[in-house]
Amino acid sequence: MLCCVAGMAVAEEKNILVTSGSDRATPIAVVPFGLQGGSVLPEDIADIIGNDLRNSGYYSPIPRQNMISQPSQASEVIFRDWKAVGAQYLMVGSITPAGGRLQIQYTLFNVATEQQVMAGNVSGTAEQLRDMAHSISDKSFEKITGIKGAFSTRLLYVTAERFSVDNTRYNLQRSDYDGARAVTLL
Repeated sequence: MLCCVAGMAVAEEKNILVTSGSDRATPIAVVPFGLQGGSVLPEDIADIIGNDLRNSGYYSPIPRQNMISQPSQASEVIFRDWKAVGAQYLMVGSITPAGGRLQIQYTLFNVATEQQVMAGNVSGTAEQLRDMAHSISDKSFEKITGIKGAFSTRLLYVTAERFSVDNTRYNLQRSDYDGARAVTLL
């Protein structure tokens, strides 16, 4: 997606706020993914997925402090726990380091029917965690809504920094759809 900005734009970091969507966001629980060995990761993949789904305007992630249990694989899910907190969907997952890469397995459930909606896996490096999280969000969103997810989208935009009336610096920048990982290209 390419955003063209005419005129002056102030160079400051802002979050994107979705002001419309569903009248009633669907409650979804994105449980922190279990890490099988290895060290602490630089990004929280479940947090990124939850934010992606919230940003769509269609979903309302269940806060972690409200989660009765925190399963990391399908066999550990107790649907009664998720019905009690009002979740309509539940995502669990695990991360396994393997030879310098990370293998992420995830499963999405419909809590009311107690059925698996989808399962999948992605792999990449620790530096690609955000990309993998956005990919999982895209696939999950499309599976539930039938609408192609756009969380892996990148934004191109121009910022302007005015130093004086005759001195303005313009920068071409690229970021994730949510403003994360902004880099100056030109």
